[in-house]
Amino acid sequence: MTDRFLESFDFRDDVDKESIDLSGAHSWDITSVHARDKVLVDFRREGIEVEVIGMNQATVRSVT
Repeated sequence: MTDRFLESFDFRDDVDKESIDLSGAHSWDITSVHARDKVLVDFRREGIEVEVIGMNQATVRSVT
């Protein structure tokens, strides 16, 4: 599942901002947290601002 998540992004797109909607998703294990963090880092490395929306409270706690 995390491979499919990671493969769904193209970090070379010519965009300034990207939104990732995690509504209905629950990141509770280290693999899913790592995948989410990798996507954020890769976008930011390309100079693309990232907004993550729709995280439930349990997922928010895994980020902070």
